[in-house]
Amino acid sequence: MRFIYNKKGTKRFNNRKKVVVTFKVSAAHCAYVDPREFAAIQARGVAVCHPDDQFDPVYGKRLAETRAKCKLFRKSVNALKRALAKKQRELDEIQETLEKQERFLEKEIQHEESLLVEQL
Repeated sequence: MRFIYNKKGTKRFNNRKKVVVTFKVSAAHCAYVDPREFAAIQARGVAVCHPDDQFDPVYGKRLAETRAKCKLFRKSVNALKRALAKKQRELDEIQETLEKQERFLEKEIQHEESLLVEQL
């Protein structure tokens, strides 16, 4: 997972300083997931300074960044789980088709043997 967008800023919120960090994620390297689904993943982390605390922009940015990344990872895990479920359904369909084909093959082999026995 690559973070392709990182926007940091400090704002005022109810006379308190607030740090906002926004990320988008790139999953170009992930062949298992539809890129359009990953393109929509973005998350925002927010850290608001308590009025009684001393404002530390570095700490606020680190905290907001961690919160944003946690959201991103949750979203990407859910997207990968959906992709896995979709692939599992496809594999189940392939397995079912394979089993049907094997049954048809067995029937045809038996039919061939019966025709050979009749010929003798």
